[in-house]
Amino acid sequence: MKNWCRRCTSLIVLVSMLTFSIYSPALAAAPAVPYGAAANNNFSKVIYDYWWNNLINKITDVTWNIPVFNESVHGKMLSQTANPYVTTQEEMMDFIRSLPDTYMRWDVIGSVTTYDTSTETNPPRQPLRNFEFPLVVFSKPPVFDPAELKALNKPIYYVHGSVHANEPSGYEALLLIMQKLSTDEFHILDRISVVIAPRYNLDGAYWFQRGTNTIRGINNVDQNRDGTMFASPQTRIINSILNAYRPEMGLDPHEM
Repeated sequence: MKNWCRRCTSLIVLVSMLTFSIYSPALAAAPAVPYGAAANNNFSKVIYDYWWNNLINKITDVTWNIPVFNESVHGKMLSQTANPYVTTQEEMMDFIRSLPDTYMRWDVIGSVTTYDTSTETNPPRQPLRNFEFPLVVFSKPPVFDPAELKALNKPIYYVHGSVHANEPSGYEALLLIMQKLSTDEFHILDRISVVIAPRYNLDGAYWFQRGTNTIRGINNVDQNRDGTMFASPQTRIINSILNAYRPEMGLDPHEM
């Protein structure tokens, strides 16, 4: 039991440290930038420049090979119309596909649709874009099915990111955690299994806003207030994950 607690605590610390390492309290009051339309202020660039100048290029023992910091993957940072400082949906999906499957299994378990917020509810807002909802499971041996994961008789640890999608540090750090877990670089999969929903609020990341636009006629619903109402499709998907896997522990990283 002590060893299990030690391993779980290690994962909590790792996620927390990586999330904290790309956060600056001085930036917390900066305004949000829409991600999905042309950026009209420089909030994201301020964060990106802070990450790079003060943290990323000073850390030598971590390879930040995630899309937003990889020029070969995220090469249109300054010219694309989407928010250029947050990993896009397409980049995230390609990143998951690129990870080795030695200790990883994943699948798309649902989808959510975001609505156009440029018009009022009359006429009704129209569906704008659909987002696939991936779920990734890390274990030894690698399995995805909840029953098979439970049959390994190891504690199941659950993490999701992007509840508040204009707080990107948590969900960007999760990509790095997934990269390390896919090869068990942290040496914890002998003791526990890890289930990760890399993005809870998929369309919020697209808009780069706190909440979701997946509820027709209602804009920017706070996903951190939807745990009992199940108003959004994301919350219902997360509820199905938790009911299926019944994790012993969980973590919801925000911006710190």
